[in-house]
Amino acid sequence: MSIVRENINFERGMEPKQSMGLGLVAKWMSIQRDDILRIKRDFTTNSQNEIDEDSKYNIFKEGDFFGVEMSAQKYDDGCIGFTGYTDDGVVRSSDDIFIWGTPLQIDQRFEIIHQGIQESVNFERGIDPKDSMKIGRVGEREIRKALNRLVEIRGGSYEIWDSKEFTEGKYFMDPAYKNTFRADNFFIRYYPELGSSDDHFSYGYRIEGKVMIEKILTTAEDGITEILKHLTPLPHG
Repeated sequence: MSIVRENINFERGMEPKQSMGLGLVAKWMSIQRDDILRIKRDFTTNSQNEIDEDSKYNIFKEGDFFGVEMSAQKYDDGCIGFTGYTDDGVVRSSDDIFIWGTPLQIDQRFEIIHQGIQESVNFERGIDPKDSMKIGRVGEREIRKALNRLVEIRGGSYEIWDSKEFTEGKYFMDPAYKNTFRADNFFIRYYPELGSSDDHFSYGYRIEGKVMIEKILTTAEDGITEILKHLTPLPHG
């Protein structure tokens, strides 16, 4: 895919070196695929994807993440643009987004929190870098991924809610299982422990509104393994 910036009318109201923030060019031209940025403040872009506080065409929120999909590009007028996706820790944008502006505009709105293999973070294959770095709502993302898989293979539904101590994914069995296991619902919890190495998940279930068991686990997927012990495939017919 190629995203091209066309028909740009660049403002030339000040000295180019001041307007472009040329001292920041090297910093932002180093952006490559798989780098992760954090949005430092709310801002907007216009229909041409240019940073433009007078437009409300696209709105970007402080604290959200921006995953880079295409390396930064520099244009003849000194502006820089890059392509990627936004992620608020729960929902990732479905389409790639192109953003461009002067290096100074970009530096005022983004910060670099991870730059590819140059960082000392060792990511495992197949794991989202945000999860490996414990960025954003990592526990909720893991619970959602695990419960989505459970719903695919055993039906039912789930909901997510937060307390002060943990995030819980509550799984409701398909009614067909009510005769095989007497429980109101199962749950998988994530205890963040302020992002420390003591973070952990747990699994359990409720009967008549009371938690009957809660077992500490390493991952949300371990919770699915435990739940599936109670939900064997139903016979057809």
